[in-house]
Amino acid sequence: MKNKKNNGEHDVSCSDCGFLNCYRQEKSFPEFCPGEAVEPDVLESVTSEYCGDADDARTARAAAEVEGLYYGKLTRVEEVLAFARRIGAHKIGLATCVGLIEETRIFSKILKRNGFEPYSVLCKIGSVDKSRIGLDDNLKIRPGTFEGMCNPILQARLLDKWGGGSQCDYRALCGARRAFQQTFRGTGDDTHRQGQGVGAQPCSRAVYQQLLLQ
Repeated sequence: MKNKKNNGEHDVSCSDCGFLNCYRQEKSFPEFCPGEAVEPDVLESVTSEYCGDADDARTARAAAEVEGLYYGKLTRVEEVLAFARRIGAHKIGLATCVGLIEETRIFSKILKRNGFEPYSVLCKIGSVDKSRIGLDDNLKIRPGTFEGMCNPILQARLLDKWGGGSQCDYRALCGARRAFQQTFRGTGDDTHRQGQGVGAQPCSRAVYQQLLLQ
């Protein structure tokens, strides 16, 4: 279904919905609801993947439990700890941004204090200049200088090689996150992709420090 607005046309989707009936089923679904358009057998097939003892099923139940018990009560960091415990993860890989390295250092300490083994890989890993992939020098933040590019593919491969039980995306840039998610496979029987970016939840360094002292 198309929607015409502001002299433009786009395929309507969930962001156009004002009901959000899929969450509580207290209202009604709009005519354009993508979920309502899904064939029943397809929905049942997908839902069945969350049942049983497979990785996706265990992860879904752990995530649902953490949401039910702690939504709006804990910081995202505390939610990650609760989630990791429920899936039995010990090693936690951190794909982090250079702009969040201080938070990553604090988060790593929190993980260690709580019995986990963290391993972080910075977005600038490999130290490849942006000009190497064809970027004009005048498009750098500081033209005329070396400026490392973000390297989410290498981040994912190194974390994949390390083999963490849960991978936390500690970045906010959509392009980098997409490349990371496409590359990371996960290794071992207890490997899961933590779908929430830690940096997406507003949480100041002061809050992290407070958690570290607990």
